[in-house]
Amino acid sequence: MTQDPNYTRDIEFENSDPSKPVTKSNSYREVVIGLIKVDLLNINKRNLSGIWVGTNLINIIAYYTIQMPTLIEPINDTVFSQLLVPPCTSVVQGLEYLNRMHCFYNTPYRYFVDFNRTYLVSSSGKATLAKGETVESIIIKATDTDTEEGKKQGQIYDATQKVYTISVEASQTSVFTDKITDKSFNHILGVSVSGVQIELPLNINNSSLSTKKVKVERIPNENYNYINHLKKNIEGHAMILQVNKTDIDTSILNINKSYNVKNFKTYSGLDGQFLLSRKREIYQPDGDLFIMDTIIDLRKIMS
Repeated sequence: MTQDPNYTRDIEFENSDPSKPVTKSNSYREVVIGLIKVDLLNINKRNLSGIWVGTNLINIIAYYTIQMPTLIEPINDTVFSQLLVPPCTSVVQGLEYLNRMHCFYNTPYRYFVDFNRTYLVSSSGKATLAKGETVESIIIKATDTDTEEGKKQGQIYDATQKVYTISVEASQTSVFTDKITDKSFNHILGVSVSGVQIELPLNINNSSLSTKKVKVERIPNENYNYINHLKKNIEGHAMILQVNKTDIDTSILNINKSYNVKNFKTYSGLDGQFLLSRKREIYQPDGDLFIMDTIIDLRKIMS
């Protein structure tokens, strides 16, 4: 809602004085409603638990995600001689527990339920294609406003490179940097049950005047790679690029693609590899038709 609801008065008419005219501002409230497919909610809402003996991690993941076609990037597989999975009320909780026992990837995993399939991929930025897909990479070229390239509609497909290129004017982009975390901590210290300590510095837009500040995290199950996951997850929000583009095929924008930003002159040092964080489709009326405006949020992979 655009404003807090008033639960003590009639929500349809804020002004109870009949002598005053009803205006647009007091006759109704503006509300934004998000629609979520019930089937997708039910897919995630599963009670998971069990005791696994001599079972591969990938087999456990496949069993817990069997309710929907799932694209899984190859994981760091292992065999559990015995694993007790406590009661979990959703697939998301079950996967988080398994990852704490043994990290799926060298980077944080991403789990996303789409309309036609579920994705379980790493945050490395490399492409993992589904059956029938050919496009591996999305290149976003941000150009100066005085050039014509950024004004091109849609995207260009390169069949040889298996790449889509989206050109956009620099004025249609925004960059958000996290400069708050450094004020709280800029190092992360992982401590295992046996007392092993691993300390890692964070690449999070550190100020040159900042002093060392450490945040302590527990390493579960002697899973030492987990502390690197926490580090990468924090760094993944250090810089976000937002791109606004009309008339593109948004079906090509999925988290299993590789995203690269090139020729970005407005912000120095921003070229590089990114992760798709969110895409939004906004339909605006244009006579009898609609124009679709797409907003893409990308998180920079910090080296």
